[in-house]
Amino acid sequence: LERCAEAGPAPRDRPARVSWLFGDGASLTEFVASPRGGADAPFDEPTLLGKLAENAQSVFPAAQPTLAAIVAGDHAALAQPWRDAVACIVGRA
Repeated sequence: LERCAEAGPAPRDRPARVSWLFGDGASLTEFVASPRGGADAPFDEPTLLGKLAENAQSVFPAAQPTLAAIVAGDHAALAQPWRDAVACIVGRA
């Protein structure tokens, strides 16, 4: 792991180069100047909710539907206190 020489000011402050070395001696290198998800290349809503579901599902299965309702502007979801939404997310509602 070493600093990427192409790093610059935001939003190009998170470049990445990854190299894979395979057992047969072949290699593959890819470079990204500015990864998706930053201010210059934000994720769209379905991608964000999908990442949320993928990352939280095994520990907090109610996180994705609860937060999706909030993001969608569901009246009941927005009317509840944040502590109640968190309680639902962590399975204590």
